[in-house]
Amino acid sequence: MTITILSYLFPSAIFLFWVMRYEGRELKNKFRKLGNMKGLKKDQIIARVGAPDAIADSRDGVQLLQWDKFSYHISILCDKEGYFQKVSFESGVFFSYSPGIDPAYHYHPSH
Repeated sequence: MTITILSYLFPSAIFLFWVMRYEGRELKNKFRKLGNMKGLKKDQIIARVGAPDAIADSRDGVQLLQWDKFSYHISILCDKEGYFQKVSFESGVFFSYSPGIDPAYHYHPSH
């Protein structure tokens, strides 16, 4: 009886996990296709990857834009004119972004 129940639940769980990861993979691919975001305005980024899940404003006009899907999360900073400044955080199911490791599509003014 237990084996029969598990034989139904296990494939369903795998399928559900795969479906939930799909949105994250799609979002990550959209950011990769953007390439180096230096010089892009937030409106251009949003037009290509979709609306962020959250936007936080600071007193000096800098904005933090966040996209958060089941298997992928990315946060970027834009200056008060709306220009991309840097990726402040990125993580995924099988990786996490470290500021010391700079993928090609990240831009940091200090480099």
